[in-house]
Amino acid sequence: EWEREGAGMDSIEGLWIRAVACAFLIIGLITLYAGIMQAASTVKIVADQRVRYDLEKKVFVAEGNVRISQDSTSIRCDRAEIATDKKIARLTGAAELTQPDVTLTGDVFTIYFNEKRVIAEGNVVLAKDEVVPEAGNQDQAKGQGKEAPAGKAVKKEKVTLKSNRLEYWTEKKECTAEGS
Repeated sequence: EWEREGAGMDSIEGLWIRAVACAFLIIGLITLYAGIMQAASTVKIVADQRVRYDLEKKVFVAEGNVRISQDSTSIRCDRAEIATDKKIARLTGAAELTQPDVTLTGDVFTIYFNEKRVIAEGNVVLAKDEVVPEAGNQDQAKGQGKEAPAGKAVKKEKVTLKSNRLEYWTEKKECTAEGS
């Protein structure tokens, strides 16, 4: 009978240890999930014509006046293929990306949603509003793209870049261009 009580205690202790371990595991998973959800923002996709999803390939295809939005970035094109597991999209047909002060156009876009990066190819044009000093405020030239200090006169000027290929980071608003 002594052995049974001891065995019973071991079983209760074992269950208690397992319950605590499971609780820590659940808390860890919830924390990990919350971190992932906070890092990833929602991507919205709308199209006028055909929309389909291939379950085997995990590819979403949208056609006809496709509109994609994530945070303050909006994109339009004729056709979009999105690998949902990789969070990568290939857009064709009059592709255009707009942000509050940037417009990017090209024949083909490859978008990396998690990296917030776009590679535009073919007839690429990037137009960006830059803050430049008014005449007589040349000390402001170093701070282009930033708000002017109080009392300093500045104006916005559109800067245009044309290239064959351009890589653009939507969050940092930085780019590298190749070709003429």
